[in-house]
Amino acid sequence: MASLSISKYDMGLEMLKQEKYSDMRIVCQDIEFKAHRNVVCPRSPMLEAACSGGFKEAQAGVIDFPEVVPSIMGRVIFYLYTGKLMASTVPEIYQEVCTDPEELTPAGPKIEDDDWVGQLDKDISTTVSRDAKVSVMIYACADMMLVSDLRSCAAKYFLKFTNEHFWHYYFHDALGTMLKIVTDRDTGLRIPVLEFLLQKHILASPRTKIHEKTLTILRESSGGWWDMATQELARSEQNHKSKVDAIEKKWDKKISLSDTANAQKMEQQARRFANCLNDAANFRCKHNRKFTCTAEFMAEGSKWYLRLQPTCQKNCQEPIL
Repeated sequence: MASLSISKYDMGLEMLKQEKYSDMRIVCQDIEFKAHRNVVCPRSPMLEAACSGGFKEAQAGVIDFPEVVPSIMGRVIFYLYTGKLMASTVPEIYQEVCTDPEELTPAGPKIEDDDWVGQLDKDISTTVSRDAKVSVMIYACADMMLVSDLRSCAAKYFLKFTNEHFWHYYFHDALGTMLKIVTDRDTGLRIPVLEFLLQKHILASPRTKIHEKTLTILRESSGGWWDMATQELARSEQNHKSKVDAIEKKWDKKISLSDTANAQKMEQQARRFANCLNDAANFRCKHNRKFTCTAEFMAEGSKWYLRLQPTCQKNCQEPIL
């Protein structure tokens, strides 16, 4: 006899639909969500504390979140039951009772009526930015309710958005939302995003230069921290480059004074320089894995050259100073 297999998602969704057996209510701005204590409380220590002891919420079976957007709470409850994060749309089960507020949709640039390419770009950017802002609001709600796994999922979503869209004109809108609702000392999202943007600002290429609107948001929201950090990091990068340049000049001098006919001496000097460069420089990939500098002999041309070899298992080929 074949066994019946039901996924965690299907089981959670089916239970969420069974409002008849719910024993608590979560209220956000007059929107009511029915839930089951035995499902949501084990996933949220905050809800568990509110539903136990002598709290009035425990007696009434009603927990009120007046400042939380209903469509965000609907997504959080949906995750508690199914384990699925839905940033792009309100779960179908709640679409009749709540929708995303208009402020989640950025205005974007003005597009001419016959510019269908520009309109398509605007539509895409609007969707991407809205989903990122939703993920930030989910992160803040999960942080308040102490739902650590949802907090982590929402942070990964926004960090991925940051990595792929930080140089676009619409990025500042989602960033502004994050800086507004996530606390200054938050280490799960705010600080990683700022560190990433700081590095990209210092090492910017013409194609991936941070947009001026984003820089304005960073300066206005950091209380002077952004400008001070960029100056300090630029100074550190310059010192690092100077140190490497000094070793290269010293190496060039050794080559000019060495006996090129003495292959063994050339090999020793090449390997010594590689070791010096490893000690002085800190070549790492975007996954923070170190590159190792080695000296290798090239038969064609009969000379030594230096090679940076990645140690990252994801096959990163471009080191970042």
